[in-house]
Amino acid sequence: MDGKIQIRLNTSALRSKLHTILAFLSPLILFVILVFLLGIPERIIFTESYNIGFYELISLLLIVILVPAFMYKLIMVKGLRLRFYIFAVMVFFLFLVIFVKTITFSDKYHYFDPFLQMPPVLKNEIFCKKDTNEIRILALGGSTTACKELSYNLKYPTVLEKKLQEHFPEKKITVFNAGQDWFTTRHSLITYTNYYYLYDADLVLIMHAINDVYRSFTPLSYSKPIFSYDYSHFFGASSHAALPYKSYIHKLITDTDRFLNTVLLRKKDKEVDFDIEKYRSLISFTYFYQALISAIIDRNSIPIVISQPFLYKDVMSEDEIKSLWMSGEFCYNQNENNFKPYARKRASVHSLKMAMETFNAKAKELAVLNNVPYIALEKGIEKDMSNFSDDVHYTEKGADEVAEIICNFVRINNLIK
Repeated sequence: MDGKIQIRLNTSALRSKLHTILAFLSPLILFVILVFLLGIPERIIFTESYNIGFYELISLLLIVILVPAFMYKLIMVKGLRLRFYIFAVMVFFLFLVIFVKTITFSDKYHYFDPFLQMPPVLKNEIFCKKDTNEIRILALGGSTTACKELSYNLKYPTVLEKKLQEHFPEKKITVFNAGQDWFTTRHSLITYTNYYYLYDADLVLIMHAINDVYRSFTPLSYSKPIFSYDYSHFFGASSHAALPYKSYIHKLITDTDRFLNTVLLRKKDKEVDFDIEKYRSLISFTYFYQALISAIIDRNSIPIVISQPFLYKDVMSEDEIKSLWMSGEFCYNQNENNFKPYARKRASVHSLKMAMETFNAKAKELAVLNNVPYIALEKGIEKDMSNFSDDVHYTEKGADEVAEIICNFVRINNLIK
């Protein structure tokens, strides 16, 4: 009998110790889980998005341990069970994390140029005097010219420089890649007339279309709701630096609303075959492109107008369709969808194909009007995933094909003398 009592006493003592251990471990475990689930450490420790530092984090940890320990003692005095304590701790942590996220949350970053949004590519080569035997080529465009997905040696301007150098060993061939993500014809006009004319390029390659195409729309999170022909409605990559601050509570409500409507109610986007009148930026594209061509000619350089390749086609494979993302990201109007990020009316593949063809045709028309060289690059690049990684961006093979076609055009037309 005494042995049984002893075992019961030992079991009771062990259970008490386990309760005490759980009282201190459970909040710590919950803290780690919630912190990583809600993304606090990444922003607290590794970025400057929050004003909270190391010592504040240590203080928070102390609060996290001491408060649940006090709660444990308080609950045990009243004889409540451990499960109620753990539930209380979870509720405490939920409000703690939301509170910390609320006072420290920021969805803005300040990589922002007040005129161009994204800063231009500026290097010392722009300001260096040209060698007597040097042929300089300037490549203007957006992300398809910048080719940031590829390493430096695989970008089309770099490959073009190498190919031309092989064909003209007696010359020093230099190709300057001035392409920048998000840039349109207007960006190229501004950067050329303010900076790149100093490069004294012999040839200036111009490849624009897609970024001007989606400037026709006013997508949520990237623009103001009212379209403007000077593109001032569109903030692009720097939208978080330009649009008003949002609180974490606002973000929480937005995310919850999106989850309810997209996951539970299964509201999906609708693809619409917009006609060309919907692409209002064609007027802007024409104006800025003509002004850019004129500015280049005025500097005694030769502009070469290049049509922009794209993956859009009437019959697409499942993998090709999955690779497309620009329509869902940019090609819709926020005020037509009650400013919601779901159930949007966005441009279809057919509509974007028609728009790209129309913008490229306009570029060709301007080349003919100004009697400057035109490269029908879009016709020469096969529309498949060996050349495209998504809507318009090139794979390594695609970039090489682009460089090859431009190189052959320059060589055949004797543009390097």
